[in-house]
Amino acid sequence: MIPFLLFYLLKDYQSFYRLFINALPLKKRPVILSLTTEIDEVLSTYVKGQLIVALFTGIGMFVVYLIIGMPMALVLSTFTFVTSVIPFLGPILGILPALFIAVGESFWMVIKLIIGTIIIQQIESDLISPNVIGKKLSIHPLTIIIVIMLAVNAYGILGAFVAVPAYAIFRVIALHFYNRYMERENLQDSKLDEENTL
Repeated sequence: MIPFLLFYLLKDYQSFYRLFINALPLKKRPVILSLTTEIDEVLSTYVKGQLIVALFTGIGMFVVYLIIGMPMALVLSTFTFVTSVIPFLGPILGILPALFIAVGESFWMVIKLIIGTIIIQQIESDLISPNVIGKKLSIHPLTIIIVIMLAVNAYGILGAFVAVPAYAIFRVIALHFYNRYMERENLQDSKLDEENTL
């Protein structure tokens, strides 16, 4: 049922959004519109960025598998692509099947696989991820690792997939209300200063 639900939700997204906005009190609409816009931008950035990173990792590992002569290169690289949607932990999970196959092949196959994986991961972590995701979301890598570990511990593999976008949404909401609070405090302080001056 999930693919069908997603299809109709995406197809009629604008209609659902208008219904949601019309159901809100008039005074709250500007605030909630601003908040939902920020959340939409963050999620769009994360999803697009993570798919680009995962695609690069999958293609890179496919090239590595072909070079070292790994059996079932396409299947293994596709698995790497899927797991690479999970930040940091995904690429490690992605090479486990290939590692088991390499152990059965030869010691040199294991060495070549490890070298190839390190090269791809260095390119991804030093060039791709920081420019595609890190700068736009402004989330520290240590924070991402901690969030994923907590989510995996609480909800298993599903938690690993939703941990970072859920944290990004929470962060947007928290910063939004914090900034509004600070604006009110600054406004009150400026009023007090004016009263004292008078």
